[in-house]
Amino acid sequence: RQVLLRAGCTLAEIDLVEEVARIYGYGNIMASLPVFPIVPPPRNELRSLEKKIKDILALEFNFSEVCNYSFVSPELLRRLEMPIESFVELDNPVAKDRPFLRHGLWPGLLENAEANLHRFDVVKMFEIGRVFCPESAGLRVSGNSDELLPSQPLNLGLVFASKGVATPFYELSSALTSVLERFDCIAEIKPAEHGKLGKFIHTGRQAQLLAVGERVGAIAEISPPFLERLGIDE
Repeated sequence: RQVLLRAGCTLAEIDLVEEVARIYGYGNIMASLPVFPIVPPPRNELRSLEKKIKDILALEFNFSEVCNYSFVSPELLRRLEMPIESFVELDNPVAKDRPFLRHGLWPGLLENAEANLHRFDVVKMFEIGRVFCPESAGLRVSGNSDELLPSQPLNLGLVFASKGVATPFYELSSALTSVLERFDCIAEIKPAEHGKLGKFIHTGRQAQLLAVGERVGAIAEISPPFLERLGIDE
């Protein structure tokens, strides 16, 4: 060790062991498997929950899963008349045309619907992913900093559109209430006041989703003027 250090080498223990083994000869070392306990990892309850929800929506209600980027473009926000200043803007976005972090899953799902309605008569999609809410605090930026990141809740979003179907509400309400009931939650659907979800929602065509009396989501129809802006005919 002294000779090596005098030669200007700084070695970790593993480096020294490797040097000894190389000089002694790898062929002279008897091979053996390391002995250590094999312990299964702890059960990830959130991942298990996600898988169950995906199985219900995909296998029983024929929804297709999509995985969108967490970024939205200013062009889409302008078409939806959403205030750009309320979104977190990235200093180094992966895509220059999508510098903002999404507040919800539904804008991306509407883009998916627009792209697929040109090819299919029925579009049924869902996504489970993180959204970014600057109005509520999340984790610390680092251990030595008092700065907090935006909260990043995990959301479930669905979109349904079909040519010739006048009541798409029931497609979504049936799927969502079934998901909640599978987890022994009492699901309720009640009318929601107009304006709760924004002016892009069709007047009188929105509802709130309750689980055990607590509001956990909403179902709404997009208003015709905004559908036209997005290029969606249904």
